[in-house]
Amino acid sequence: APTLLLALMQPSSGGEADLDRWYRQEHNQQMSEQPGWLRTRRFSLLGQHGRNDGEEELAFLAVHEFGEGHGLGVKVQAVEPVSAWTIKVVSEARGIDAAIYHLVEEQEEEEEGRRGQ
Repeated sequence: APTLLLALMQPSSGGEADLDRWYRQEHNQQMSEQPGWLRTRRFSLLGQHGRNDGEEELAFLAVHEFGEGHGLGVKVQAVEPVSAWTIKVVSEARGIDAAIYHLVEEQEEEEEGRRGQ
């Protein structure tokens, strides 16, 4: 069953371009070399339900999808080797969160010909 590693980040002020370069030039390749890796998709926040907890808004999301044979476990860990660029991006970020999710249920859109029957 698919397993997702979600990584949310808010880079330092003005650090969006460096975060994008880091993903494109280093981190995506590193992730693609991990056992069971299927794909990575990246998103930026369009809107959010109001927050009152004072936490930093995390506007950038990376969804790393893994299939059978992955070695993720249940705790998010840094991908080795940890580069100086990774240390810079992570240490300068205003907020970071990451979690691993295992598929519970899947529902797909019905086939076109079966709708309305």
